[in-house]
Amino acid sequence: MLHEESDEDQATFLYSKYPYSMYLANSFQATSAQGELSNLDLDKNENNTILTLSHETISNNLEKETVPDGDNNPNEKELELRKLLTSWQLEQLVDHFLAERVYISVLKVIKTKHVDMLMSNFPIGVQVMFDHHFEIWRNEIGLPLHDLIIDNLPISNTVSTTPSRSSTPSSRETFSSNQRFLPYCRPSTSDDYFSLGLILNETSKGAMLCDYYDKKNKFEEEQRNMLVALIATFYEDKSTHMSLAASYRLEKEILERFPTEKIEFYRTSKRGKIYNKVSNMKTSMKSLLSEVKGSNKLEACERKSRIDEDFEPEIDAESCLCCLKFDNLSAEEFDSCWRACSKYRLAEIKKQSTVEIFNKWYFYKQPSGYRLIDIDFKVAFHDRDGLLDKWETYFHPLLDFLTKSQNLKDKKCKSQAEYVKKNLENISENGRSAAILHALHGYLVPTKVFVNNINNKKNVTRFTIRDSQEAFLIMADSATEIEEKIQHLKTVKTSIQPFIYGIGKDIFSLEQIGLYFDDVRFEFKNFIRAVDICYKIMYLFNLDFPQEAGIFYSSIEMFFYEFKSNISNPKIHILMNSLRNA
Repeated sequence: MLHEESDEDQATFLYSKYPYSMYLANSFQATSAQGELSNLDLDKNENNTILTLSHETISNNLEKETVPDGDNNPNEKELELRKLLTSWQLEQLVDHFLAERVYISVLKVIKTKHVDMLMSNFPIGVQVMFDHHFEIWRNEIGLPLHDLIIDNLPISNTVSTTPSRSSTPSSRETFSSNQRFLPYCRPSTSDDYFSLGLILNETSKGAMLCDYYDKKNKFEEEQRNMLVALIATFYEDKSTHMSLAASYRLEKEILERFPTEKIEFYRTSKRGKIYNKVSNMKTSMKSLLSEVKGSNKLEACERKSRIDEDFEPEIDAESCLCCLKFDNLSAEEFDSCWRACSKYRLAEIKKQSTVEIFNKWYFYKQPSGYRLIDIDFKVAFHDRDGLLDKWETYFHPLLDFLTKSQNLKDKKCKSQAEYVKKNLENISENGRSAAILHALHGYLVPTKVFVNNINNKKNVTRFTIRDSQEAFLIMADSATEIEEKIQHLKTVKTSIQPFIYGIGKDIFSLEQIGLYFDDVRFEFKNFIRAVDICYKIMYLFNLDFPQEAGIFYSSIEMFFYEFKSNISNPKIHILMNSLRNA
């Protein structure tokens, strides 16, 4: 006699015959599921309903079943799955997932109710850890659970945290399928995290950025700034707090979504561009000033000599100094004697002030004193001549970078760079070099705010491109005009950092090149040599770079001399990356 089967028994029977992934596929393809039912032979015998399934139908179903991952190699799919679960320390799930034919491609489209079914036989601890890693992983690949979870929520506005004793089976099932994921669909709070995938999917600018990257396979600075602004605006519109950890997580997602990007483009210090952008949108000017003031004090306290090596003074160093002072030495003998006491002198440079050094070693201030500075720099920093060695190699890549669209927004700087590119053959070597480095300030625009206390009043200064250029190079028509400008600087500044000056009708036609340093004028025939010595003076004697041109000199420091800089800016890293890949 045939026994009567309940609907639940039939469902259990079907689930035991078919792997879980077939059930999952049917949940996404309702029409396909209805087609399968047409192959069922239903025999009705009185009040008993017997469900029969032919051997041919089962075979056809198993042959048709595929996993939509675009790869028919089961070993590859298994390795990918095993690698992912092992990284989550959940390797015990591998065999179960393989048996249910749940691969990476399935995890990308799986819904929360299917996760409940898949994990129902595992301990709560394993379920919790899987939920945790799975949610993070989906966010990182730009397929957040957020939208899927909302789709699966019951229609009612609230869900009881404890099911009623009188709950119906269907209501208990609804509660069970959503209970484990409720923390992820709570109303927005100040601690919410919005993933990069969500931001890109929900905004028109996000879609535009994705389309741009898919076509170009890279971002320019304009797109990077747009992306940072988009993230900051999204968080601001949602009234959501941006934590430092959240900004790090977003930076990681940017690198995963846009593989050609680098972390240096978005973060060069503890606080990255994303975090700073959000903070600046919320922070008042008063707090900004106090922060800058505090950071300036901290930098002043931490300032130390750039010479890391501890030099052991030569035994006969004092004798060498006497020879330098009193003996009538030829140029060759003088240089040899100078080198013979270099370690003694460098040890003093590390400990003493610039004034003390120049009083004792006054040879630095002689017209050819820049040669002695060059000698000591090479001893202290192991023959680094980065600018002189690399300038010819990177001149044309730098020119191409500056004339590229959007890199120079200042009209004068852009016009100057374009003029050099169009008239290379008609401009002297010094004119080309001076014009390009002068135009570079238009890209490395000063961004830092400086606060000074004058008569117990805060004086806030934000430097311009012109300020940066004049801290590097002063142009004049005559030597008299140069002297007038130097005298003016002495009246308005407490100290004057080394700078280059040029005499000629314009920057393309330099007739005389000089370097001003502590009332000393060094004359040069080559502009790049003047820049080289100017940088070496500041670095060797531990002088601060001019505040107006700090970013400019840091780019010289990091790229050409390959030193680590105290000033870091994303634009420097973008420039360096472009030159190296040219």
